[in-house]
Amino acid sequence: MKTILVVEDLLPVQQFLRETLESKGYETLGAANGIKAYEMLANHGQRVNLVLTEYHMPNGSGLDLITKINENPNIKRVPVIFLTSEASPDIIERAQQIGFNSWIKKPYRSDVLLKQIEIALEQ
Repeated sequence: MKTILVVEDLLPVQQFLRETLESKGYETLGAANGIKAYEMLANHGQRVNLVLTEYHMPNGSGLDLITKINENPNIKRVPVIFLTSEASPDIIERAQQIGFNSWIKKPYRSDVLLKQIEIALEQ
């Protein structure tokens, strides 16, 4: 079973995403910000197969999180998908330079999200 770390500061949104993913057979973990997510990855990185993160969060953006992930050789391999309302071309370009697997803009279609997750997990 694949494990997805859902990083979302709005707890109802995080819970909805986790329930949706669990109904599709994924195991999930949740974090409300990038700092907590990084701590979870550092401790459970071998168990996490994918990170699904919001861009705007308290205590560090999704960009900060992916930067830390890339600096840690133990978790650098974990794919990252942004699920966010952020649409600034400059921010997306900066994130592309750092490296991510997909950028999905909210509101999103669940079939698109699930397909992007499948693609990222296959890579």
